Amino acid sequence: VYLAAAFQVSSPFSTDLVDASFVPKLMAGLMFVALLVVLRDAVRRHRAGGADDPGLDVAAPLKVVALTLAYVAVFQPLGYVLSTVPYVFLLLHVFRFEERSILKRLAYSIVATAVFYGLFAGIFNIRLPALEGVL
Repeated sequence: VYLAAAFQVSSPFSTDLVDASFVPKLMAGLMFVALLVVLRDAVRRHRAGGADDPGLDVAAPLKVVALTLAYVAVFQPLGYVLSTVPYVFLLLHVFRFEERSILKRLAYSIVATAVFYGLFAGIFNIRLPALEGVL
């Protein structure tokens, strides 16, 4: 859904590679790569599990899909920052990144959100949605 929506983004400027839909397409592509990594790891764990293995664990890939669908649903009404920080934070949780430090995970989420905001707003001059009713 997110990738399909990225192809519908219109742009006031365009080059052969970069236009307003470039970063959304990049994000969707990265999400698909991350999903494939999670699936690969689940299959590897399943194969290494032996006789006690309860089965292939697809919970993490399903969580990534569910989180992305939720992110797409709340992106417009909540705005970029209020939807992206929790999305990145929860993705890092699914990937078990910085499991011992919630503050570090939060910091990485804020930094990633700021970097993509800088790409959108600063470099590509694309206005991102804010919380409805605020701007």
